[in-house]
Amino acid sequence: MSSPEAFTELPSVAPQLRALRRRASLTLEAAAGAAGLSPAHLSRLETGQRQPSLPMLLALARIYSTTVSELLGETVAERDAV
Repeated sequence: MSSPEAFTELPSVAPQLRALRRRASLTLEAAAGAAGLSPAHLSRLETGQRQPSLPMLLALARIYSTTVSELLGETVAERDAV
């Protein structure tokens, strides 16, 4: 069985959050308002001072027109057509 520490390690979404917000051409204030967050809270998420909850990740993914997987930095391998 895995140690409890293995479950506490989450990928850092901070760099992705900032990059995706900039790609969407949104200011910190505009993105925070659309997500129902204060600009200060979104800034803390983008700098890694706070970790987002799943509902927050879902909201940010919608705002940035992406998926939670992309927010988490996961890449999907291209599949060959069958």
